[in-house]
Amino acid sequence: MKRIQLTMAALMVAAGLVSTGGVYGQTSDGVSRVNVQKSDSKKVRLYTPSGVDMAIIDANGTTLYKGDVRGSAEKGTSINLANLPDGHYFLTATNNDFWLSQGLTIRNDQVTVDAQNASALVKPMLVPYGKNKFEIAMPGAKTLNVALYDRVNTLVFSETYQEGDVHRFDLNRLPEGDYTFVVGPDYKQFTERIAVQR
Repeated sequence: MKRIQLTMAALMVAAGLVSTGGVYGQTSDGVSRVNVQKSDSKKVRLYTPSGVDMAIIDANGTTLYKGDVRGSAEKGTSINLANLPDGHYFLTATNNDFWLSQGLTIRNDQVTVDAQNASALVKPMLVPYGKNKFEIAMPGAKTLNVALYDRVNTLVFSETYQEGDVHRFDLNRLPEGDYTFVVGPDYKQFTERIAVQR
């Protein structure tokens, strides 16, 4: 008899826009918050849990800066955009629980947080629906890539799904052991470990 043990992290609730021009994402336990706010003429402040990868990307998709955020969520991390010319940019923040893209506009040495130009993804939810069977739910993704790797990182399964497709998986035929799902659209991949046991 096989049994799947899911090692799910807390699922983040969908991000929503607020009137202050920031985007917030919150886990179901209410601990993690993500917020981008203007702090000076060409500076923004990123409020996020530590252990987050951050990037500044221009309108052509070129990554101009990449780094990690280690600051506290209360104080936030100041991001100086003084060297950027006028134009449209995206600040992205991500870890294995969420992905956020916040649009920024720089014009006449002033930065604006584009409240209408924000998007977020949360880690997919693995939902058991029978013995050794589960479904992957990922709201907000038009295309979803799913790959399953065994404990020595050998690809067991790979498929791309479109919005509205059912993402169901029956693991009854897999040998006992640890597996890793890699799930998400092209621009963000989330990982989740599972164990198939007899």
